[in-house]
Amino acid sequence: MFKNHFKLVLRKLKKEKLYSFVNIFGLTIGLTAFLLISLYVRDELSFDKFHTNKDNIYRLVSEHERLGIRSAIASDFVEYFSYDMPQVDSYTRLLGIDEKVLVGHDEEHFNVSGVFFTDPNFFDFFSFELKKGFPETVFVNGGEAVISESLSQKLFGDIDPIGKEIQIEKNEKYVITGVTADNPANSTIQFDLLLNKAGAFKNDFER
Repeated sequence: MFKNHFKLVLRKLKKEKLYSFVNIFGLTIGLTAFLLISLYVRDELSFDKFHTNKDNIYRLVSEHERLGIRSAIASDFVEYFSYDMPQVDSYTRLLGIDEKVLVGHDEEHFNVSGVFFTDPNFFDFFSFELKKGFPETVFVNGGEAVISESLSQKLFGDIDPIGKEIQIEKNEKYVITGVTADNPANSTIQFDLLLNKAGAFKNDFER
């Protein structure tokens, strides 16, 4: 029975070639579009899902009358309102330095993107994998740096970078206390270098 139906379908397709082509081509385009959209949506929904505390992490934004809603606020603003909001258990901040920052060690110097100042509790909030170092000790006293595996390879090759010193823009020095795995592609935060510095988030708007 199935064989006879299959023969009838083939015969009809051969008889009405243009009609068959339009239908098959349209079906192919429709299925391809559906698959591409599904893959895109799946990728978008996967962002930041690897963080252990993902359900309790919120990004603070600001609204500007001219620029609209922006994913940025004054870096020390959270210090003032967090104490009056019992719903806020804790907070951490990221402050990007520049699009490209000159990072060096001895004779090796590279322009690096994804360079941020951050609070000491960064790794308590986010579940980025530390290959070397411990979340509770990488940022303690100020003047510490955590670098990605890729940047570590560029600067130090196969040498263990822990305890080594790096220069930022030839005027600030930091000691490497940790190395992270390269950021997952589905992470909103993309960094190669995290810096801990006392006073990094202090503003002087009163002047």
